[in-house]
Amino acid sequence: MEDTKVGQAKKDDPADVARTGWEAMKKGTSAVTYGLKNKAQVAAAGILPEAVTAAMHRAQAEPGSGT
Repeated sequence: MEDTKVGQAKKDDPADVARTGWEAMKKGTSAVTYGLKNKAQVAAAGILPEAVTAAMHRAQAEPGSGT
């Protein structure tokens, strides 16, 4: 994964992500998405055809894409 775009991308602070999940769980929320970029990706996945989202994922996760 280290040679992929997704592996080399800046990551959210794990403590912030965990805190968001913990707070959502305490409120009884069944799912939560942390971060604007992640929320945009989830929204796009609900609108775009699967072939488009699969191509986007492939571009980010393909070995060697981060170089």
